[in-house]
Amino acid sequence: MATHLLFATLAQATPPVPAAPESPPIFVYYGVMAVLLIATFVISVMPSKRGHQD
Repeated sequence: MATHLLFATLAQATPPVPAAPESPPIFVYYGVMAVLLIATFVISVMPSKRGHQD
């Protein structure tokens, strides 16, 4: 009888709600985007090293 009561209380208990992981602040995304854009710009405007045969 005690086991039936235990199972009944376990079945009626609400399951725990998982905590959502905290997302990083928005400036982290903007910082990464800025670094990638600046790196792309710098690489694209660098003069190419051409040899004397060109």
